[in-house]
Amino acid sequence: MKITECPCGSGQPLSLCCLPYIQGLDAPNAEKLMRSRYSAYALKNYSYILSTALPTEDPSTALSSLQSWAEPLTWTRLLILNTAEGHPTDHKGMVEFQAHYIDEEGVPQVHHEISSFIKQQGAWKYEKGQYPDSIEAQSTKVARNEPCPCGSGKKYKKCCA
Repeated sequence: MKITECPCGSGQPLSLCCLPYIQGLDAPNAEKLMRSRYSAYALKNYSYILSTALPTEDPSTALSSLQSWAEPLTWTRLLILNTAEGHPTDHKGMVEFQAHYIDEEGVPQVHHEISSFIKQQGAWKYEKGQYPDSIEAQSTKVARNEPCPCGSGKKYKKCCA
C-alpha cells in the first residue's frame, strides 16, 4: 500500500507536506516538526524520529526501544490541539496533540501529549513530552456502534474493529 496523502492530517500530498522534512529538510517551525514526526511514526521511519529529538540515550538502544514499542501500532489520526511559540524566529515552542492509533491487540488508543521543542543550531528538535495534568495517556474502549475514533465517520464495528 502506497501512502499518497500525508498521515499528519493536513490534507496535502505526502510529497508536498511532511516527506521533504523526513528526507532531510529542516522543519520551519515546531508544529511542522511535530506533524512530520507523527508521519514518520505512521511510515515507520524511526531514524527520523530519533534524529529530530534531543538524544537521551545511546542511539542504538534508543532505536531498538522505539522500534519494539512502535512497530506493532497503526497510526490513524493526528489532532493538533494547541501551539505556543515555535515560529521560525522563536527558540522554543510547544505543541499539544492527540495521536490516535490502533494497538497490537486491535484496540483504539489515544496518546495525548504536550511536547516541548527547542531550536538548536537553526533546527527544531523535540525536547520532551508531558501528559496534561487533567489526563494521562488514555485507553478508550469504543462500543461497536460508536463512531470510529480513526475519524472515518463509520461505526467502529464497520471500520477498525
